[in-house]
Amino acid sequence: MTVALDVTKSHWLASLDLELGHSEHGTQLTRTKRSGPLTIQKAFYPEGRDCAHLYLLHPPAGIVSGDKLNVGIDVQDKAHTLVTTPGANRFYRARTDLSIGDSKQTQVTQITLGGGAKCEHFPLETIVYNQADGINNVEVRLQKNSMYCGWDMTCLGLPSSSESFTGGSFTQLNTLYCDDILLYHDRVQIDPTSQIQQHDAG
Repeated sequence: MTVALDVTKSHWLASLDLELGHSEHGTQLTRTKRSGPLTIQKAFYPEGRDCAHLYLLHPPAGIVSGDKLNVGIDVQDKAHTLVTTPGANRFYRARTDLSIGDSKQTQVTQITLGGGAKCEHFPLETIVYNQADGINNVEVRLQKNSMYCGWDMTCLGLPSSSESFTGGSFTQLNTLYCDDILLYHDRVQIDPTSQIQQHDAG
């Protein structure tokens, strides 16, 4: 019993799997499977029934050491969705006492599009706190006649509060496949020694 409690304390796993389908009534959320603190609001339709807008919700409002969040979005043939978040994603300061668990904080998003499907993926910015140990992966799989539009914004530290990113690590991987052929692979590993904040690109 003691071992089970220790594992629970050091890990907080969460997953959310969404499936969107299209019919004569437009795009609808046809399946939702969730585990842990990840959920969505009810789909809404400010642009009409063809495009379902979804808000991804993570009530803890940030990712701490031991957390692993997995989001899967399956946009089936001819369906159209816009996915966003109500606030910034946050990778908080990582734990330093490794006796209670790993310091890693992980978020993985996998988006799959069917024929003629469209996905607009516009989460708000990701804030990486000083001394975080974050991993953020986004994988998109589309077909030659489907469409994906997304962005990626990352802020290191809290510069407006004079809290610089002076320690820790943040690794990000973005991949895009079309008909199972890898078209785009972008991996970046950032730590203070890379001095990215001192470069124009940073």
